[in-house]
Amino acid sequence: MNLKALAFALTFAVLAGSTADAASPADGLWVAPEHGVIVRMEACGDALCGYLVTSDLIAANPNQVDVHNQDASLRSRRLKGLALLSDLKGGPTEWNGGAIYNTGNGKSYPASVKLNGPNSMTLTGCLVAFICRSQTWTRVKH
Repeated sequence: MNLKALAFALTFAVLAGSTADAASPADGLWVAPEHGVIVRMEACGDALCGYLVTSDLIAANPNQVDVHNQDASLRSRRLKGLALLSDLKGGPTEWNGGAIYNTGNGKSYPASVKLNGPNSMTLTGCLVAFICRSQTWTRVKH
């Protein structure tokens, strides 16, 4: 392989790799309709995750901890920055197979996310396959 061909191959490999790490259409800050919750959605490896930025509880006490966690060893971790959504697979407009963590009872539930447009998404969490609750979240910042 000559030097030009090698340079082209390396350039192509770098460009191809960078598209895998490209921003998801769901990346950004999203506000939930309840409890003043704002979540930062972003890629986490090959999945989509959501991290708690703020909520009414955090606004009242920025050092609020995860007191309801089912695992007693995790009850001292701070809520701010906590992964609320994890391991959502798919894209570019629908992700599923992940989980949502409920800070109110310390349990995780199966979850999915669907973009309804550039600034609206539906989050669905299920107790079991047929008992689910959905919320529409609104993007507040890309």
